[in-house]
Amino acid sequence: MSTLATSKDIANEIVDSFDTANFSSAIENRKKAIELLKVNGLPGSKQEEYRFTPITKSLEKKFIWKSKPVSASVKSIDDFLIPALDAYVLVFINGSYSKELSTQEFPTGITVSTLNDPLKSNHPAAAKYFDKLVNPETDSFAALNTAFWQDGIFIHVPENTTVEKSFLILHVTDTNQETIISHTRILGVIEKNSSIHIVEKFDAIGKNPVFHTLSEEFVVGEQANFEYCKIQNDSKQNQVANTVIHQSNSSKANTFTLTLQGELIRNNLNIIIDGEKR
Repeated sequence: MSTLATSKDIANEIVDSFDTANFSSAIENRKKAIELLKVNGLPGSKQEEYRFTPITKSLEKKFIWKSKPVSASVKSIDDFLIPALDAYVLVFINGSYSKELSTQEFPTGITVSTLNDPLKSNHPAAAKYFDKLVNPETDSFAALNTAFWQDGIFIHVPENTTVEKSFLILHVTDTNQETIISHTRILGVIEKNSSIHIVEKFDAIGKNPVFHTLSEEFVVGEQANFEYCKIQNDSKQNQVANTVIHQSNSSKANTFTLTLQGELIRNNLNIIIDGEKR
């Protein structure tokens, strides 16, 4: 079977599953993304950007496509925390946000919620910036995420606000029972003259493989400061992460990625300076 035929067959299987999936927000964005996936398919080994990261081939060999979340047995996150890091903790388990395992109180004025909530309530910052930076037209895995993301986080820091403690976004995957396919989304808006430090960490238990798409959009306002660190420590992970940071005038953004483990990892990091277009 040719590479093109393989990727198209997988894409068709994914597209067919879209009609039976149940989503509560961003419906029009999802429909546009699935149409792009129909046209473009998934990248094969002949596409330059993914020539050395054969994600599509891994999908064909190791996964049966499914769009519904899988339950997990994780009851504690103590083993996955970072020692000595004093942080607000936001937890995904198998791609679904866990309110019970996450911090539930935050500083006054800072908005932290699942992403579905501000999209459905038309929060001004969420409405303005969601799906404006990550581009599903140029990356099929970004289109896949836009169509199928099951859960996400929205963080909004208002003007002139310094968040003293870090945020730890923790992704834990439980593959003890079966393979896991998940799609998550992060939207962070740091307004003028504000600052925040976000650490994102990926861990897993179990021996089955994981396929995860992640799309992240961070908007850094004028004279704002954004510190972002990603730690990938999931030995079974097959992941495509699309992270886009938009910086306004006189803002600062520092990023660091540490990949400790992973079967097949693709990190697409793009920084847009004020005035440029995606």
